Amino acid sequence: MVVAPDVLFGPEYEVPRGEYEAYPWSPELFVRFIRKIVLECHGFPMIRTRVSGGRRITYNGTSAIYLICWGGDPSCKTVVFYNVPEDLWWYMDSREGEWRDLYRRFVLQLYGKLTDLDYRVLGVSEAYGLEGER
Repeated sequence: MVVAPDVLFGPEYEVPRGEYEAYPWSPELFVRFIRKIVLECHGFPMIRTRVSGGRRITYNGTSAIYLICWGGDPSCKTVVFYNVPEDLWWYMDSREGEWRDLYRRFVLQLYGKLTDLDYRVLGVSEAYGLEGER
């Protein structure tokens, strides 16, 4: 007999306290951590909204994500963002962790333009049609 994962584990996965650094959702912090992962740790940012078995990540009963540094300096630790707005969580979930769109969106929202630093983070140039946003 096959048992669905949500029957065994429940539909949500509550992040254990103290396992990771946890921060309330903030576009500013998201941008800061993405910059750290790419520029300081030389890693690849990965966003996870679910864990094994498709269980939704929660923290303190709120929607949460893992922001992971993959392949970078081991000192660059995974962080948890909680209180992620539902519409944003679903967007992240449907995009399967694509961080570039979110980074670009929040930088433009916060600062009004992309800088050379942001182009370095995104790994893009005018060849991608972003030159006009400077």
